[in-house]
Amino acid sequence: MGSAPKISVMMAVRNGEKFLQEALDSVLSQEGVDFEFVAVDDGSTDGTVAILEACRDPRLRIVRNTNHGLVNALNLGFASVRGDYIARMDSDDVCLPGRLAKQSALLDANPDVDMVHASARIIDDSGKGSRIIMATPGTQDDYRAVLTDEVPGKPIINPTVMIRRSSLAQTGGYRDSPSCEDHEFWLRVLDSWKFMAIPEVLLLYRQHLGGISRVNSREQATSHVMNCVAYRIRRETGIDLFDEDPATYHALRTQLGLRADAIMPTIVAVHALRRHVKLRRWGQAWHSLVTVVRNKGLPLLRDQGVRSELQRLQREAMAEYKAVLARAAKQG
Repeated sequence: MGSAPKISVMMAVRNGEKFLQEALDSVLSQEGVDFEFVAVDDGSTDGTVAILEACRDPRLRIVRNTNHGLVNALNLGFASVRGDYIARMDSDDVCLPGRLAKQSALLDANPDVDMVHASARIIDDSGKGSRIIMATPGTQDDYRAVLTDEVPGKPIINPTVMIRRSSLAQTGGYRDSPSCEDHEFWLRVLDSWKFMAIPEVLLLYRQHLGGISRVNSREQATSHVMNCVAYRIRRETGIDLFDEDPATYHALRTQLGLRADAIMPTIVAVHALRRHVKLRRWGQAWHSLVTVVRNKGLPLLRDQGVRSELQRLQREAMAEYKAVLARAAKQG
């Protein structure tokens, strides 16, 4: 296999044929760095495997998986890489020239930094670009505020990330979760890692047409809020619920899911309304507005509205956890 490269680009893909070739080309055209490209195919049933196998570039290495899910595929990819630095990549995004060289140079120059990430420009299915999601340099407190919904923002675009493999090895990788596994990971390493942001746009980040289903929205909201709650509990008590008290973890998550059921249809309608207005789809916007009004969700249209609801769910879950502790102490 030869000597280990400096950088490993790692991508997990399942049924990603539509944009895969463009993603492959954007990585394999990177210059000035020594890298391998590890693609984990998670049991694709479309043309994904054929596209990967047709690539004759020796830097591409295909790892087979059998539809075990994204978290399993990502962790398999992490276990398969050989480079000192790991660059995340998704099968529908586009690396811009110089991404690997610029990020690896920053890690070289800053040995205390565990992860660097960059700004990204959103593109649609046709490749048309729109707004930029900025990677803004900040303190760990700044990252914490965004990750826990205290302030608005999207602090880390995952396919822009480059991580030290030595740092990742100490974390155990991603935890099995129905969704928001990246969010949980960043919260878990937040207090022990140092992050660095590159304001330059180094990735085209594809957002597909169509909304998120109600089921997925509910699951994402539940996972997101539970990640925040578990983080707060870990900071306050030192207890990692996921590992040390899984029964309480799952009980809290179940209660959060029930609460999310009540609010998610309105949140989905709010997001849809904003999207339709932005795209001047007035008929669809009207239907979304009717849903918001019917669900008494007009307060959610304020800038802080949705985030306030997520904060409320966090507070209720924390109160429930403290009640569990109080009952246990009383019985003990």
